[in-house]
Parts: sequence; structure tokens; C-alpha cells
Amino acid sequence: MADLVLFSASEVVRNTIDAVLGRWHAIDAREELTPASEAELVIADLSEQEIGQSDVLETLGSAVRLLLIVDRTTPVPTSVREGRRLAVLRKPFDPFELRLKVDALLATPPSRTRGGRIHAARDDADMWLEFPYVPAPAGALLRRAAALDAPLWIMGEPGCGRRRVAAAVSLRHDPTYRFVTWYPDQSLEQVLETAAGESRYTLYVPDIDGRSIADQERLLAAVSDNGRFRLVVSSVYDPAAQAASGGFSRGLYHALTGLVVQLSPLRERPEAIAPLARMLTFSAARRLGYRDATYSEEGLARLRSYMWPGNLAELEAVINRTIVHIDRLGSDSLIIEADEVRLVADDPGGNDPREPVQRKGVSQEEASPQERFRRLFSAGLVSAQPEQQPRSEPSAEIDAEVLIASLAHEFGNPMVPIQTLASMLNQGESSEEEARILINAAGDACDRIGNTIKTLSAFASLETPTPSRIDLADLIRRGIELNSGNNDTPVRLLVDGPLAVVADPTHVEFAIGTLLDESFAELARAGTIEIRPTGDGTIEWMVSAGPTAVTHLGKWIGRGDRQMPWRVMLVRAVTMRNGGSLEMETAGSGTTFALTLPVKEGGGAHGKKTNRTHR
Repeated sequence: MADLVLFSASEVVRNTIDAVLGRWHAIDAREELTPASEAELVIADLSEQEIGQSDVLETLGSAVRLLLIVDRTTPVPTSVREGRRLAVLRKPFDPFELRLKVDALLATPPSRTRGGRIHAARDDADMWLEFPYVPAPAGALLRRAAALDAPLWIMGEPGCGRRRVAAAVSLRHDPTYRFVTWYPDQSLEQVLETAAGESRYTLYVPDIDGRSIADQERLLAAVSDNGRFRLVVSSVYDPAAQAASGGFSRGLYHALTGLVVQLSPLRERPEAIAPLARMLTFSAARRLGYRDATYSEEGLARLRSYMWPGNLAELEAVINRTIVHIDRLGSDSLIIEADEVRLVADDPGGNDPREPVQRKGVSQEEASPQERFRRLFSAGLVSAQPEQQPRSEPSAEIDAEVLIASLAHEFGNPMVPIQTLASMLNQGESSEEEARILINAAGDACDRIGNTIKTLSAFASLETPTPSRIDLADLIRRGIELNSGNNDTPVRLLVDGPLAVVADPTHVEFAIGTLLDESFAELARAGTIEIRPTGDGTIEWMVSAGPTAVTHLGKWIGRGDRQMPWRVMLVRAVTMRNGGSLEMETAGSGTTFALTLPVKEGGGAHGKKTNRTHR
């Protein structure tokens, strides 16, 4: 913890800096400029008039380290030269940029005692328990869980930083604890014997779901008999199905599920990409001799447009690869452009990974992913650059970036059991029961992928709608019969007679079937679906979670229309093309859709009159 003195006449600036830095540093906020040579760092919020006065700079010049905060348009005198002891930060500033500047100025602190080193190490580890390294809700839960001795289960895809988070929890719990890892090629007895000399320690078990039942049972016994370690485990996903079928120790499963934290993949946290990139890039650039480093807007857009299958670990690799290939002699600050971001590794054959490779018989335009995506959705419902098309209200377009990210998530998780199955069968280490469980899981994953492709193909084949008068209630009944299959979720259609609307029957059949698929998938066979008319051309579609159901639609609360599930995006697009609308509301008890279609020729959206009853 460093002693900081802040000079600012603005209460907003004082409160902001206290909120961002107050956790790590002692801040003495003052409104008037006075000498502050006793402080390790002085932060001065100066007006354009103040920064032009020599006596002001002379007063601040006695500071050991100085951070000047000025407005975006305020000119800085040529006499003010940034370096290791002085930096300039312009308002409005990013909180992460503020932290980076302060950390850089304090990069060579005075020597500390051992206790000081432990405190500093704990502060450094704490960043792995906060946004942007982990989602904010997960970070809050991890910081509270760190205070307990109870077992902790960290779930997340490879590359999400599970081990670093586990180590940070251990350090926050007690900095004197040794962090001991039980690797798959070791026996538990070996690990416990190695740590026998420790009075207390943290035992970290990566990929607990891949351990044998015998190892899991031995671990459960050790947790019960050995009171000297705090257990932290990790896995890619929740092996609840394995535990139910006997493929995972039920006793251990129940012991571990008291504290469970899910680390979301980076593709589901686009808001974290920019601050993560700035922080990691700044650190790497400093080691290469640059005083500062940032990205142009186009450079950040390129990072946001990538799926990040390797999550945070891949982002770190891309940043290191990008920085090391940039060589700007004599440049003090670095602004990274989009064409300098190296998302893939260098080709050993000498090709630049940023340039498309020309393949025989395929033109460069045909090889473009954007062009293939445009042709796939030839119905014209994709907005290739949604950020450049501000909308005052929803349109019939689909946000391509969100759709791609959703599909990446849809395909990413089902591949885990397939990869695990292939690995275990190849090594010949799986029992007949384990193989059966994995094969069933792989079959479910393949079905999920097949259904996704089927839905996208059906959507892409829809042509310009040809409206006609149809009975919406009859189409819903037929959709329920065709799509319910073996699903145990009860569906109630509360419609007494016909419900006449004007729309393309093929489009409406697709919308009804897709919405049923989404509803069944979200309820996981526990809950109810109730469909009833609420006004001319409007039906209310309620997906209600049962007492044991876990509906995932709740995660879309407050994210806006652009972040709704991908199937719902398709249904809304089809509905709007037919002059209707689809609204979605999520509450604790479930999710409600309000689907509206015109009830007469020429009605509907796009400024035309409808007979919809507004709710």
C-alpha cells in the first residue's frame, strides 16, 4: 500500500479516484496545492490555467512521483516530459487506465519487510478475483468464499484462469498457506506425503471430473480425515449427469457443491475484452521499452470480433505475439492498429497470418468469412456492422456479432464430452461404464449440433413472405404435436377457437417450432409452457420454471434486445418480416414472450396500423 496525495477541486474526481484506488492505497485528498514531498505519489487534477503556471509545476516538482490529470483538450507545456517519474492522464479517463498509470509510476517502490512483501503479493493476487479478469458476480463470490475453509469448486473452460484464481483464493485466505497441486500422474498419497511438513496448505485438484472414481473416493476420505488442507478443485463443466449415473462419486459431488463458482468464457464477456487488452498490453509494452501502449478503436474492434476459444490464455498469447512483432524505433508511446493484431500464430512457411491465403479455384472474396456468412443468410436479415447502424427501435435485422458468439458457445460446450471420449478411448483407460456414459453424452452433443444446423438451414431457406389469412391457433397445435416429441414438459394452449392472423404460413411454422425448441431446452424438462391470446393478433407465451427447474433465460435480464438467445433472435426476425413483433420479459418465475402478428391485410410493423392490444 502506497501513500498518495490527491489535489483536486472536483468532488467527482476525488470520489472516482478513491473508488478506484482506495482499496490498495492510502489517499490524502486536498483541494488546494501544497508541497507533498512525504507522499510516494502525487496526483494533481489541474485546469488549463493551472498547468500553464510555472509556480504550480514548481510546487508539484518536489514530488517523488507525479500523475497529472488534465482535460482532453488541455495543451501540456513542452517542459512537462513524461517518463518513469511523471505521467499525464486525460479526462474522462478509464479506471483501468488510471490503475495502469499509478502502477507504472510505483513500479520501483522502496524495499519492504517480509510482511510488506506478503501484503504486496496478496494485493497482486486480488486482481485475479476482480473484473475484468473474472466476471464481477463471480469475483464477489470468490472473495467471500476465500474467507472460509470449506471446499471450493471452480468451473470454467480451459484458458479462463482457473488455476490462477485458485491460487489467488488461497493467498487471500491465508498468505502463509502453501499452494499444492495434485496432478493426474501422481497418487494422492504422494501429494499428501510431500505436504506432510506443512501445518496448513491449499490442495488444488485440476479437472476433478476426469479423475477415476477410486481417486475421487480417496480424496473424499482425505477431506474428512485430514484437517490440514483447504480443498479447491476445478472442472470444465458440472458433472451432475455423471454423478446421477454413477460416473462421479456422489459423496464427493455433494461435498464440493457447497461453494461453486462459474467462470464465464471470454466470448460471453465482450465488455471485459477492452480493459483486459489494455492492461495486458501495457504490461508487455513496458517490458519492451515503450512508456505507454494502447489500441485504436479499430484495433479494439478486431479483438472484440474474435470468438476466443482459448479464453484469457489465448488473449494473453495474442497480445504477446502482437507486441513482439511491432518494432517502432524511437517511439515512446504505442497505438496498435487493427492490421497489427495477430490473432493467429505465424505460419512456419513464411506466410503472414494476417493476410488471407489464396486457394486454388477460390477467389479471395469467396474465401472471406464475412462473404460466406452473408451468402448463408441470403434472406438479408444480417447486419454486418450493427455498431454503425444505431436503432431507435428493434428492426428485422439480426446482430451478426452476437449471433456468431452465441453459436460459438452453442458448439463449444458440447464438444467437451466428444473430446474427452476420444481421449479416454484412445488411451484405453476407460471402463465399460465410463465409456457408455461418455458415448451417451457425445450422442447428446451431436444431436444438439445437428439440431442447431437444422434450425439455421431452415432459417436461411425462408424466402420473402407471402402473407395469407391463417389460423394461428391451429399452427400452434400442430407445432406442439411435431416438436414436443418425448419431452415431458407440459404445454397448455388456452385458445377456445380459431385465431385469425395474416402472415406467411411457412414463416409462422418456423417461428412456432423454434420457440418451442428454445422453451423445451431452457426448462430442461421441468416446468410448464402456457400459451394464450391476450388481444387481437397477440399471444402470450409463458415459460414457467418448475420447483426443480433451472431456466437459463434469466441470464439475459438487462442485456437488451441485442443479447437475447440466438433462437429467439431468429424468431423475432421472422416475425418482424411478417409485420409483427416479439417481446421478451424475464422474471424470477420464468420468461414471457408476447408474439404479435397482423390481423388484417396491410397491418403490422414498419409504421403500419395493427389491432394489437398494448400490455
